[in-house]
Amino acid sequence: MRREPVFEWNEENGQAYCVITDNKNRMFIGMATCHPDDADMQSRRTGEEIAFRRARIENLRAVRSDLNNELRALNQLYYSMKSSTRFNPKSYENIMLQRRIRATTFDLTTVKEMLATERENLRNLIQEKDKFYNQIRAHRNKANSIKEN
Repeated sequence: MRREPVFEWNEENGQAYCVITDNKNRMFIGMATCHPDDADMQSRRTGEEIAFRRARIENLRAVRSDLNNELRALNQLYYSMKSSTRFNPKSYENIMLQRRIRATTFDLTTVKEMLATERENLRNLIQEKDKFYNQIRAHRNKANSIKEN
């Protein structure tokens, strides 16, 4: 059963935390700290979003590690079976093992793609946030210069 992420926001120092717990009761913590230049626009929602994405990346890295270990063990089992003089490539055990190796390889590829996508999404989120903040600052500066004249 997947649990909902838990968020914590500290407005004083501009830090947001997100804790994700997986089905193995492992906890993954993501943290986001407001950059000093962005203190005037510090946002709980933005901080929590960045912290969530970082926790999600940590979760995906753990899943990738688990799948790598599983695939390594399955391949070692196959190598051991194949080295046997009684090895039968058409046996039920071999067919099921090959199926499991293919499924784990597919899962590993999928998780690697998800991890790359999540990292790219985080990078894009931060870039878009910076771009938006700069636009707001430019608009504020323009409005302030008009008021002064």
